[in-house]
Amino acid sequence: MHFNRISSVLKEVISDYKVLEINDELILEYNTEYFDTSDNAMYLAHHNGKESRFQVEATLGYGVSGTVSWK
Repeated sequence: MHFNRISSVLKEVISDYKVLEINDELILEYNTEYFDTSDNAMYLAHHNGKESRFQVEATLGYGVSGTVSWK
């Protein structure tokens, strides 16, 4: 997609998305760590469309909130 189309695409999908705002911050820094086997079995299962699988991830941060979540 060409950069000039971004505005029109955003107008089309705006009702499908929400913006996360924490403490008046709209641009939030975060770090997500994904845990997998040494041969990336979980990633490959996801990539290949396997629905019954496990995913372990930790999201650290979200800007000023300092929250940590595990999935």
